[in-house]
Amino acid sequence: MSGNNFIDYVKISCKSGNGGPGSSHLYRDKLTS
Repeated sequence: MSGNNFIDYVKISCKSGNGGPGSSHLYRDKLTS
């Protein structure tokens, strides 16, 4: 299950683009949830 979550995270990260503040925020949200 964590594998699927990770793939989802990668997809969203790519959508945010450039690995900028967008993906950084998503990563922090993942850690806090």
